[in-house]
Amino acid sequence: MKECVRYLANKGPYLRYVQALEQGWPIATGVVEGTCRHLIVDRFDITGSRWSVEGAEASSPSAP
Repeated sequence: MKECVRYLANKGPYLRYVQALEQGWPIATGVVEGTCRHLIVDRFDITGSRWSVEGAEASSPSAP
C-alpha cells in the first residue's frame, strides 16, 4: 500500500484528472478494470483447477 501511495504521490503532477474531466477527455479506468476482470476470470475460471498464491501470480496460466 505504501508503495502505491508513494508512486501516486510522485506522479501527482502528471495525473491531471480534473483537467481531463473538464475537457471531456476519457479516463481509461473503466477499460483497464474491464480488461483485468476478464483476464482474472479467464485465469481462475478453469473447471477443477486449484491455485496457490505463487501459481496465481505466475505470468501465464499452465495447461490443465
